[in-house]
Amino acid sequence: MEAARVAEEARKVEEKRVADAKAAEDAKNRANARAAAEAKEAEQKRQASEQQPQGEMVYITATGKRYHYTQSCRGLNNSNGETQVTLSDAQSRGLTKCKFE
Repeated sequence: MEAARVAEEARKVEEKRVADAKAAEDAKNRANARAAAEAKEAEQKRQASEQQPQGEMVYITATGKRYHYTQSCRGLNNSNGETQVTLSDAQSRGLTKCKFE
């Protein structure tokens, strides 16, 4: 009887040790996954900031003399296509603000 009780306690202790080890491994995996996701998000934000020109964006045409703040500006009604550039770039090209805005 005593040997059976001791064996049962030993089995329970071993089961608890295995469960605790599994829980610790799961927690470690979750922490690693969270860290990897945060690193990936930070890298995506860094790449987006590098790709996106700094400053306010405006629309210009290939032959026009003005820049437009919105693509739906009526000054662009007869345009065959607009290009989005920064405001400073448009001004450096000698373009002026659209008279409708």
